[in-house]
Parts: sequence; structure tokens; C-alpha cells
Amino acid sequence: MTDNTLKSNLPDDSIHDHYLTVKIGDQLFGFPVLHLRDIFKSLEITPIPLAPRAILGSINLRGKVVTVIDLRLKFYPNINIEDRDSMHIAVSLGQELLSFVVDSVGDVVNIPKSKFDPLPSTLEQHWRDISEGVCQFNDSLIIRLNMEHLLDLIIQEERTNNEKSL
Repeated sequence: MTDNTLKSNLPDDSIHDHYLTVKIGDQLFGFPVLHLRDIFKSLEITPIPLAPRAILGSINLRGKVVTVIDLRLKFYPNINIEDRDSMHIAVSLGQELLSFVVDSVGDVVNIPKSKFDPLPSTLEQHWRDISEGVCQFNDSLIIRLNMEHLLDLIIQEERTNNEKSL
């Protein structure tokens, strides 16, 4: 699936209200479709020396070098990812093209921003740093991801890791 195929099936005025649902651990997240570029199974990953644990390496996606970030390791540092199924979600954020590894991919859902509630004050800080809101959806709670904040957090962690290794 590519962003052009997906976006062509959505009304122009509502693309900001569409989210790809993904599971990471037991939690359901909403990835803004606006940033979505591709969904695929794993490709051969080239490790990046001295990268944080959640940055698995890079892949070649249609001639572009793409950094692979395992969100399972980012959100649940103690999780065992061996022998677990996974999917990749390629997203673009500004000039960056990234591939996020998740446990599974669900449907694209239309949820107006007005349906999302503010983040609960009891939510742990690391969740608050990458989230924009929560919404009850069917029998689950969807956390709407803030892609820019997520990228900033990953870059900040990578810089901190590089400084420690110097």
C-alpha cells in the first residue's frame, strides 16, 4: 500500500481525521495517515553502529535509505521481540523517511480530532511526550501519536547516546 493509493480513497478534507491503527504490545495507537507512505513486512536491515537499542539499522526502500526504529523497544524497553511477528510502517516527517516496527497493523479509521480526549494526568511522562490524545474506540483505547514529538524524542535520544560514546 502506498500513500497515493490510500490518500486517493479518502476525501481531501478529512485526511487529517484518518488514522492507521497499530498494536504495540497490548496498546492500540493511531498513526496519522497524513504521514503514512507504505506498509510492509521486514526487509534486510543493516545495523547502525552505536545506535540506541530501538534503532535497528537502515533498509533500502525503493532506492531510499530509511532508518528502522522498533517502537516495541522504544515504548517497552524490556520486551522480548525474538520470534514475534512484526510489520513496518514507513512514514515521512519533513525530509525524514522512517520505518517504524510494530506488532501488527489494523484498519484505517476516521476519528475527528474533537473525539479525542486530552491526555490523562496519570499517563506516564514517556507516553505524554509522544501522544496528542486518547479516544475510546470499540472496546479499545487509541492513543493518537504526535509524529513530530516522536521523531524529536528519537533524535534527542540518539544525540544523547552519541555524546555518551565520545
